[in-house]
Amino acid sequence: MVGQLIKSIIGFGKSVVSGCHPLISLYTTRRIISSYTLHKYSEPKDISKVNIPPELKQKYSNVEINQISSKKVRDAVVEFTEVLEKEFPKDSLINFYNNINEVNIKSNAFMLLVGLEGAYFVKKNRIRYSLFSSIYHELFHMASTVYDKDKKLAFCGFQQFVNTPNIFKRNNIGRGINEGYTELLARRCFGKKHKILNNRLFMAYNFEVGVVEQLEKIVGQEDMKRYYLKADLMGLINNLKQYASEQDVLNFITDVDLVNYHSDVQFLLPNKKIKRSIKNIYSFLLKAYVTKLKKQVENGIITTDEFVEQSARYLKSLGTSVRVGGHKYKYFNVHSLIDDLEKFIRPRNTFTYREGGLRPRTI
Repeated sequence: MVGQLIKSIIGFGKSVVSGCHPLISLYTTRRIISSYTLHKYSEPKDISKVNIPPELKQKYSNVEINQISSKKVRDAVVEFTEVLEKEFPKDSLINFYNNINEVNIKSNAFMLLVGLEGAYFVKKNRIRYSLFSSIYHELFHMASTVYDKDKKLAFCGFQQFVNTPNIFKRNNIGRGINEGYTELLARRCFGKKHKILNNRLFMAYNFEVGVVEQLEKIVGQEDMKRYYLKADLMGLINNLKQYASEQDVLNFITDVDLVNYHSDVQFLLPNKKIKRSIKNIYSFLLKAYVTKLKKQVENGIITTDEFVEQSARYLKSLGTSVRVGGHKYKYFNVHSLIDDLEKFIRPRNTFTYREGGLRPRTI
């Protein structure tokens, strides 16, 4: 099994070589980030800082949008509602129903002057947009948010933070994967019809979208949608703990946050911390996915041939490099991958070295 996968890796390698207000969760597409945040967001997250969202109680059973004056916006909200009710688990729409009936949505052209296409304000349940193409992204933020007034905690999809005027003391976690998944859903559900990518000015969150697309293959699409709309970051973490240690999962989230906070910063030279984080991100994804497949082999769900085929396909989909902040970062080297995966994939007492290479005993 490992020998076949190593050959697939070599073949693949050859082919490839030829922001927030104290009372707001502010989602932006461009940020000015200080060197302080580069250090802060490289610090590993603490599981004790991850909270379970408050028990959700549905206040509304239908959608009323008479408070929205713009016909164009009302039409978008109606379309958004129809897609959610059709494509997403009904037990995960409580946040959506609670927020949509009270949301305040208005255009604000001045936001464009500071590079903002749109923003969702959590506590006041407001959406402001400068480009209409951002409306679906912001509606997904609205549909996946709950604010705990007693604890001053904002739960926004996969992001959590404590509401405090000091942005560096908010225990912010999960912003990277949250923005990536929000944008992925906006593109997936509405991108083709409304040509979101063609209309977006800043091509928001391309790196994060690529990461969560691969993450979704590990977690499963239905579970990802449910965790996101319920603002259940802990649920996502517990799912991933089937395939990686708790600390590895938290480090992965930390690394995606760091790259997210600095993806628009034009460093003069490639940044070492960003490079290390990107490499860690893709290594985590590959190892978690392969671990999932190993468990499926052990449980008789897939064969060893299917294991090799699916592992190689996933590896190919990950690519070997990505552009962030004006620089291209390479995260996979074929030879190092062979060494790492050979150690990682081989179960104890399953493979042994003999003359001529790695030989399977049992599986």
